[in-house]
Amino acid sequence: MLTQPCPGTPASQYGINDLKLFRDGRISDNKHMPADDISYSMAQRAQDSPVSDFGHQLMADFPSVTHKEAKEIINLIIRSLVQVRSKTQILHLPQPP
Repeated sequence: MLTQPCPGTPASQYGINDLKLFRDGRISDNKHMPADDISYSMAQRAQDSPVSDFGHQLMADFPSVTHKEAKEIINLIIRSLVQVRSKTQILHLPQPP
């Protein structure tokens, strides 16, 4: 089977119409998109996910920090802590109890 060359055409006609629609930049009519069920207000609420207590304190201390910025700052702090932790494991430094 592997010694035979590919025929250059699909093995079956399954999905050909979807590929043609995709090539033309359209969506198949029979496809249900889950995002269509979500209203704009629900999408906004999902995007504004809750911030940790540290994030709330950060926004209280610095009123110019937005919700998204507070989440990004928290993510950067977590990533830097993970990086420091990985470096201390490599150097075999004593770990705190």
